[in-house]
Amino acid sequence: MNITRVERDGVEFFTLNATGESGMSESGIARLCGVAQQSIHAYLKSLRTLPTGKNDVLAKSYKYPNHSKRLHLFGSEEPILETIEDVCRPWNIRVTFEKVDRLKGEDDRKLIA
Repeated sequence: MNITRVERDGVEFFTLNATGESGMSESGIARLCGVAQQSIHAYLKSLRTLPTGKNDVLAKSYKYPNHSKRLHLFGSEEPILETIEDVCRPWNIRVTFEKVDRLKGEDDRKLIA
């Protein structure tokens, strides 16, 4: 697999030569957006877990058809809710967020490091 790497203004771009599919590193996206790389990582992580959360809400909605649908997210950094709301809107799922310092059951030793 051949990949072309181009760097402009400290931002790396990658292209698969066979397909033309392109991408960027998390740190490159963060530089372009003017945010910390950890923010981009948290946002991408929230997108990866979103389909599971959305599907869980939809599955429960069949058991409780008279209840409104809501996906409540927890985390130390607020995700970009607009994108998540766009994914959930067709299913009439309301998205909410609650900031927490740590999740229940999270090992305190991991927080000290």
